[in-house]
Amino acid sequence: MSKSTFSNVVRHATVFGPLGAVGGFVSDVLQPLAPFSKYVFFLSLLAVIALVLANIIWRTFRRQLMPPLIAAVAFLVFSGGLMLLQTDDTQENGVLASYIPAIESLQSSLGVIQKDIAEIKQSTRETAENTARIAETTQTIARSNEKIVDTLEAMQKGFANLSKSGGVIENAKRPEEHYHNARIYEMRGDYLNARRAYNAYFGFKLNFLDPHLRYQTFLKVQEGRAGTREIYASLYEADKRPLMEFARIITFDAPQRTEMLKSFASAHADFAPAFYELSREYSAARKGVQSLGDKREELKALEAFLKLNSEGKFLKYFVDKELAAKWIEDANTRAKALAMLKQSSDAAPVSFTAMRSNAGWTITFQIREVPREVFYRLGTEGEFQSLGLGEYTNPATGLKMPNMFFSLKANTPRSTIQVKYIDIGNETRGPYDLEFDPNAELVKVQKKTLGLTKNNWISFRDYDGKTLVYFTHLLTARCALRKIAYGVNSDATPKIFEMPACNPKDPYSVRDSKIYIEVPGDSRFVTVRLTYADGSKSEPERFER
Repeated sequence: MSKSTFSNVVRHATVFGPLGAVGGFVSDVLQPLAPFSKYVFFLSLLAVIALVLANIIWRTFRRQLMPPLIAAVAFLVFSGGLMLLQTDDTQENGVLASYIPAIESLQSSLGVIQKDIAEIKQSTRETAENTARIAETTQTIARSNEKIVDTLEAMQKGFANLSKSGGVIENAKRPEEHYHNARIYEMRGDYLNARRAYNAYFGFKLNFLDPHLRYQTFLKVQEGRAGTREIYASLYEADKRPLMEFARIITFDAPQRTEMLKSFASAHADFAPAFYELSREYSAARKGVQSLGDKREELKALEAFLKLNSEGKFLKYFVDKELAAKWIEDANTRAKALAMLKQSSDAAPVSFTAMRSNAGWTITFQIREVPREVFYRLGTEGEFQSLGLGEYTNPATGLKMPNMFFSLKANTPRSTIQVKYIDIGNETRGPYDLEFDPNAELVKVQKKTLGLTKNNWISFRDYDGKTLVYFTHLLTARCALRKIAYGVNSDATPKIFEMPACNPKDPYSVRDSKIYIEVPGDSRFVTVRLTYADGSKSEPERFER
């Protein structure tokens, strides 16, 4: 080798040598993901062979081929050296991480050590499969350590004391110590150690729910719902306690979760948390817009939960009393908001009002919730007819409001109107039977009209030297009246106005009827009192001239 060639090699080696060292370092750090050292070694070996051949064939390009050749040799040397140093113990995490703890920490912070996560998943499953063995180990610890927590109450007190101290407990042995550590690691964002601490705690098979709720919260972030469900399926396979069954159920999505909760609550009537969770399934927080049926189911579950809590069957499932108190407060708040449902539970969910005009009847439905669509039919046979949708959009649901009214002919006889509707949850409600009596409805609507228009019952008019009192307004609602009594310049009503009989076919007409009386010219006021068709009487109403 000539002196100039040698100096050229040295010059390039000083540049590409460190680059090869960096490449070897990076490939070793990434070793847990894949055998990158091996990949770099063989790629650089192929590159060296190709470049050496190119130097032999194209001598005129040796100067240009020298830099990539030196770089390839550098990568070959460092990656090959790391491969030679690898053993069974260092193969998985890399040579450097096995001897330098800082490198392992770097791998963890970069998310490279996926193997640890897999180990923890496997650890969770192994914990579930070996629960009996862990329980036996726990008993051994209890016999050897007089301070071991042997009651749920002591566990709760122990955790309350530990939560005030803060910091990770080294060489944790008791369940509350493992749970305390899990929460500390979780707050620090050290999820790998948090998982390990949770798994150690679960080995004690305690009947507390909130550790599972917290564990599931960050499992869903790390593994997603499907991964969380898979882990809890494994736990439940080895531990069939109701608590574990409930913890598994709440990892599912609605509506499957709702049906599973209903079955669980039916089978475990004393398990208070199930009824609280079931109430949430029907709540506005999860439903968005509740149907009347949703509200009733929510209230039913809340009442069951609050009853069990008053019997002392709730707090025993919680280590963290603050979280339990929030559940109770939330349940009380929602139950109070739904209390009106209980007071009106006997009221029909569907009613109607009927308005009569000379043209016929207009029937308008009142439904105690917001429906998607309403259907009706006359009688109990035949097809239901949809009332259709209006143009107005309900801002709460984003859906078009359904029409709530339809028309009937004036001569429609007494009949049954059946109505059903689709609620906001797409469930069909009904049919409900509503009795339509045209005569009773006519009396009802005219009596209501008279009650709302008291100021218009009569009117004074001076005409052709006479003083007249007109009863026209009362006569247009005479089907609701049995008698019109009046008095002139007196609060008493001794006189009776003779009114024509009601004509249901033409109820508002006053044709060919006496509609006024003549009173003395010095009359100052007239008092009127009505007797309605149902026998009730109005208060005397005084009308000044």
